[in-house]
Amino acid sequence: MPRRRRRRSFPWLPVLILVALLAGAYVFVRGVPGGLLPARETGSGTTVSTLTLPGSLDVCALATPKAVAEALGVAQATARQVGATADVPAQGACTWDFERGGKAGQVVAQVFTARSRAAGGIQGDAQAYFQGIATGFEYAYKEAPARIAGLGDEAAAGGYGASDQPAQLAVRQRETVLTLLVTGADRAASERLARALVPALP
Repeated sequence: MPRRRRRRSFPWLPVLILVALLAGAYVFVRGVPGGLLPARETGSGTTVSTLTLPGSLDVCALATPKAVAEALGVAQATARQVGATADVPAQGACTWDFERGGKAGQVVAQVFTARSRAAGGIQGDAQAYFQGIATGFEYAYKEAPARIAGLGDEAAAGGYGASDQPAQLAVRQRETVLTLLVTGADRAASERLARALVPALP
């Protein structure tokens, strides 16, 4: 009587290990402080989510449209408020759209206060939060962040040599942290914009 061939079982263990690794990577990326990775793209442009907080900060009002345009070196910069959900522990955010050399550009500014960080479950002071953001730059762009002297209490930038994703700049002023997600503007223009916004930070 011929011997019945034994059916091999599916190798579930390697599959389960792979799923666990992928899940861990997702949680790590989602947990990067302050939404360090580039914002989601939608049909109408880049969007950033912020916490819904009573008395949210009007980031668009931190500088006049003229001051923003002058800092970016463009004829006009149009401000618009962004949507609010519970993804990013920001007190407020603003998007400025502009055009340079026939190409669309955009700066998304987010402001993180002690109050908004606490509401988002973030522990530690602004200095620790800023350092986490700077470390995130290195993770996102595979290069050490550039430290910027004379801007706020401390500032750093990353990704301005990258062509496949927006660059980022972060500034700490006392217990408040400002981040800029930048497309279509160089680091010098981004620094000028940050210098225009920082004096009005809470």
